[in-house]
Amino acid sequence: MKTVELKRVGVWSAFKFFGGAFMMVGLVLGFFVGLVGIPDSLALSILPLIQGAPFVISFTGSVQLGLMAAVSFAIFYGIAGGLIYTVFALLYNIFAIIFGGVRIKVDEKA
Repeated sequence: MKTVELKRVGVWSAFKFFGGAFMMVGLVLGFFVGLVGIPDSLALSILPLIQGAPFVISFTGSVQLGLMAAVSFAIFYGIAGGLIYTVFALLYNIFAIIFGGVRIKVDEKA
């Protein structure tokens, strides 16, 4: 049994990992919120406004808005989750300097 101490968390690594994880969650959540949360009457009234946008694939009302919500949620959740956990990584690094890092017991097996 070996004891190791986690002295520092890579800030960029935390941002990439948690940003990517939250981006996947946002993609799935956004798609379902877009499909379920938008009535067809509203979708069809908004559709002409977004029809000419170059990034929009030509689908019918709710599906098109569902895809747009999925992309929007993915971007928002990815950036927000990445930034929040970046702050936590920075705080961990500061407190690890002051109080010492977290000690973990590791069993070495060949």
